[in-house]
Amino acid sequence: MQGVNVLYSLSALLVVSGAGYLTVFHPEQLSALAMLLLRGHDQGVLAGQVFFGFHCLFLAILLYRSPLFPSVLGVLLAVAGAGYLADSFGNFLAPHLDTALDQLVVIMAVPGELSFTVWLLWKGVRTESALHSLSELTRLRVPASRETWNVRASPSIPHPDRQDPAILPSQAVHSHYGDREGPCDGVAMWGRFQA
Repeated sequence: MQGVNVLYSLSALLVVSGAGYLTVFHPEQLSALAMLLLRGHDQGVLAGQVFFGFHCLFLAILLYRSPLFPSVLGVLLAVAGAGYLADSFGNFLAPHLDTALDQLVVIMAVPGELSFTVWLLWKGVRTESALHSLSELTRLRVPASRETWNVRASPSIPHPDRQDPAILPSQAVHSHYGDREGPCDGVAMWGRFQA
């Protein structure tokens, strides 16, 4: 959307370029046309901010719920998304407040976006505690019925009962993790599930 919106700015540059074919227009007409194209670009930016604002809100929900990031990043990014939405809808509904809304979006968006960027560059998500939290999230419960799922085993998981490589998840857990019942690590289970 923003890529198409750049065409308005490029068209405004063509209008004021002083090319020979533009001599049929008066300078006032060219200035008015250039300003119209620039205002069209501004309106396109505001329309794009609606989508970006919702993107920030959805990303904020994911950050808030994720154990891989501090929840304050989600809150700050939600404030940023609300700022973008307020700027977009405010400019469409009350265009006379555009200067105040521009200042509002800077105040609301910069802390969230900047803190998220700095966090990703400085800290990232690949820490031991984050990987441990991720492994806790991906734990699966083995079904009670042995006929529910089939798992194609990896050659590295020995099967004690038969040579057939198709084994059940509970058998994979018993052969790989001993006799532990209950949840097993879904990431560590080898193979793929078949119907």
